[in-house]
Amino acid sequence: TVFFTSGTTAQAKAVLHDHAALAISARRLAPCFGLTPSDAWWSHMPLFWSGGFVLGALTPLAGGARVVLHESVRPASALRLLRSERCTAMAGWHQGAALLELAEFRPSDLVLRKG
Repeated sequence: TVFFTSGTTAQAKAVLHDHAALAISARRLAPCFGLTPSDAWWSHMPLFWSGGFVLGALTPLAGGARVVLHESVRPASALRLLRSERCTAMAGWHQGAALLELAEFRPSDLVLRKG
């Protein structure tokens, strides 16, 4: 897999990651999150980024979980998707406060238990 990265200040460059390194990372992370086939992992992170690819796609698959991708995260649409897909796990969301501030948000609506 090739990811393009610039760090924080440099020109973007191609960085090659081999299959084994990505698969090993995912297999090591899945038990840390306690992922099982009964989980649905909500991912909003871009898959072109190594963190989004490993955490957002490979880690749930390594644990047997279902992957629920969200292309454009807005609080109301995120809440609808989390409810409809009955997501149980996610990696942190920096916009989480906006979700919690929605008038229609009720803690009982969500079944998130990991992440």
